[in-house]
Amino acid sequence: MNLTPGQAARAAFLALLPAAAAAGAKALPVLLCLTAILSTAPSRLRQAIEKNLLFLALLGTFAMWATISSAWTPAENHLQAVKLAILVPLGAIFVSAAAGSGSSARLTRAGGLAAFGVLTILLAIEAAGDLPLGRAVNPNSTIDELSQNPARGIVVLIALVWGVAAHLFRTRARAWGVAALVAAAALSPQFGSLATAFAFGLGALAFALAFASPRIAILSPTLLLSFWMIAAPFLTPLLFSSQQFVDALPWSWAHRVEIWKYVSARIVEQPWVGRGLDAVRAVTDRIEVRDVDLRAVATHPHSASLHIWYDLGAIGALLAAAAIFVGGWRLSQVCRDDRFGAAAAAAALTAFGLIANVSYSAWQEWWIATMFVAAAFVGAVLSDRPA
Repeated sequence: MNLTPGQAARAAFLALLPAAAAAGAKALPVLLCLTAILSTAPSRLRQAIEKNLLFLALLGTFAMWATISSAWTPAENHLQAVKLAILVPLGAIFVSAAAGSGSSARLTRAGGLAAFGVLTILLAIEAAGDLPLGRAVNPNSTIDELSQNPARGIVVLIALVWGVAAHLFRTRARAWGVAALVAAAALSPQFGSLATAFAFGLGALAFALAFASPRIAILSPTLLLSFWMIAAPFLTPLLFSSQQFVDALPWSWAHRVEIWKYVSARIVEQPWVGRGLDAVRAVTDRIEVRDVDLRAVATHPHSASLHIWYDLGAIGALLAAAAIFVGGWRLSQVCRDDRFGAAAAAAALTAFGLIANVSYSAWQEWWIATMFVAAAFVGAVLSDRPA
């Protein structure tokens, strides 16, 4: 089989994906960007833009506003704006190339199956053997430091599993599809990542719901995430107004709640344009969590919605909410008669929506790259739908 340079680049990306993910996923943005550059095809890109013009315009405007906001940020390092300006358009090109019709999508589906299988094995070895691979590569690191790498690998695994399972179900390899979901379910709570386990569980529910009602399965998380993007700083203090409830939470969740309440209060003080990209890293205020004195926000607020509000203000939040809504609505239209594609799309949207709002920084490059990877695999499944 003769591969084009773009297809060869995507095949190499898929071959490297498991090792990069298991090692912490921090190499993914570079690999994805290089693959996108080698995969650029003007005609295919033009078609993708024409089909998704409003969504891409909103996404591009959001990224542009984030870049502009670095002009007034108190953060000393402005490199994040450059990273976003590079990663977002190249991520969109990667999705367009990987999810294209014909041989490109077949390559993505086949490579995704292989990447998922290898990554599952690597993460299972790490979970069962007390991180032997991580210890071999980084013998001087602590357990806490080492466990962060496969924890991010689990997120990448969840990015892959929905497309993999949907494709297997479509091709009548249902037993293997169930096996893929079971493997991801077993690995999701490993390395101390309860949020990831909850995200997988909700994603699995959305996956199942899509077979009964494709559009509802996609529109439900779409509407909820769009609404929460706008309402988060106003509803969060109300939802956690009971100190008795907060005191009953595990310490890590009580810590999150106090961060969310602090950030919500600061957002209301300066709501319109925010404090600028990465401004949250410049926070020096202190809070108390169960008599422990802590920096109010160490690196990020464990909520993409609040993070976007704090850094980019109402303008950024409205652009993000609009992009989520338009993207979800477009998916619901495309998947109207495709239960398998709807299952992959609804599950990915649900799982990543939850993780985004309880875990990682909105601007972490590996996290953004992983979302593009998930979108590519969902798109590859959708390209296989009946005409």
